[in-house]
Amino acid sequence: MRDYKLAFFVTLALLAGSLWWHFRPPPAAEPTTPSAEVEASAEREEARELLETRAELNRLRARLDECEQQSWDMAVDLMRGGGKAHPTVKVEEAEGARAFLCNVGEEVLRDQWESGKQAAAEQLGRELGTEAWVKNDLELRMARLKAMSDLSDRDADTLERGYRGLWHRHGDRMRAQAAEGAWEDVAETVRAFWREEDELVGGVLGDAGARNFRDGEAAARTALLAVFATYAELPWDDATLAP
Repeated sequence: MRDYKLAFFVTLALLAGSLWWHFRPPPAAEPTTPSAEVEASAEREEARELLETRAELNRLRARLDECEQQSWDMAVDLMRGGGKAHPTVKVEEAEGARAFLCNVGEEVLRDQWESGKQAAAEQLGRELGTEAWVKNDLELRMARLKAMSDLSDRDADTLERGYRGLWHRHGDRMRAQAAEGAWEDVAETVRAFWREEDELVGGVLGDAGARNFRDGEAAARTALLAVFATYAELPWDDATLAP
């Protein structure tokens, strides 16, 4: 009987211990020290600032892409040639990055123009639209067209004859206007040349081919108009840079 009671009380004690272990309250959380709270807050702030900085950089890249890239490249080359330092743009200036870079490019190009405008005007006044000029221009244009389309000999001949006709109609006028320093007039004559060029290319390559050609030429055309606008002391705005 004594053994039975002992076994009963031992079993009861084990059961009570098991129930206590199962339903015991969770351990109290260790108190957060002030230094740990400050560190966690600093990490959250750093992460937030990093996200904001990345967003600003993405906006800056978008703004820079909007700036006429070939015009900017031209200005950068002029800076290198003139020994000028490259301008820098801070992230907080992202909103005005396009205007900033275009203004710098315009200013540098004006400086270069002022230092050599007489020689440049004389050269264009002598050579623009001459046979040597047309020959070089034809080689460049035909190379670009052949690179974007598998031209037959017949199509290539049609385009070459068409380009010679364009230069015959517009070349002498361009050269005379350049010799007089009438750069706004030069720009208008060049625009007329481009309109006829687009029609010529479209007649050979079709509408899709003409669109691809115009898209490929857009940056170069804008850069050239930027040069003429600078020579004419006009701003680089939508009106002066529109092909």
